[in-house]
Amino acid sequence: ATQHANVLLLNEDEALSLTREGPAQAVRELADTYRLVCVKRGTAGAIASFEGALLHAEPPSIAPGEATGAGDAFAGTLLAALVLGNPAEAALKAACRAGAAAAEAIDAWPRG
Repeated sequence: ATQHANVLLLNEDEALSLTREGPAQAVRELADTYRLVCVKRGTAGAIASFEGALLHAEPPSIAPGEATGAGDAFAGTLLAALVLGNPAEAALKAACRAGAAAAEAIDAWPRG
């Protein structure tokens, strides 16, 4: 189903389902097939491979709120930052900050 894709964004459960591996090993395994592989790990941040470089970023500490949309905020920020030419490590860190901001909201609409 992903034979023509070059980007794969997953959560830990999806990575495990595809590879039967933990997040780091799943990223390494899938990096042979995809230009960008990213496993989102919630409060543990994210691990990714972009063009063969292994990356890790942690989100800022937050007061838990309504997590609806956190993954979408993460994905949108990551992809937009890369398209704009930002370094992959900076894009991953920005994505973790965006996901955390969305997860900290008291409702499904982040403020600020």
